[in-house]
Amino acid sequence: MASTVGDGIRYTLEQTGYQLCSPEGDWQLQWLFNRPLPSAHYELGPMALREALQVLAGDEWELEQDALRREVCYTRRDDFQPVYPRRVVTPSAEARHE
Repeated sequence: MASTVGDGIRYTLEQTGYQLCSPEGDWQLQWLFNRPLPSAHYELGPMALREALQVLAGDEWELEQDALRREVCYTRRDDFQPVYPRRVVTPSAEARHE
């Protein structure tokens, strides 16, 4: 059973002739591929390969295909807007005056 997103992607690519790119030297890809695979992604229904690969990575990632190398990879989308905006924590007024 696949335990990380990278494992899930590699499993999905089995028998396709494609392989997953190496995340070596790219901390963002390393982070993505080492994330735990959500249990909802253990079994994906019938869908196109491209769609399954996108579901496994998530909306923040753009799937890239290199047909010559028969390799797939991901880049972060520049236009991705998280559903939950980041909280900015600022010191309280009391803490600033102490």
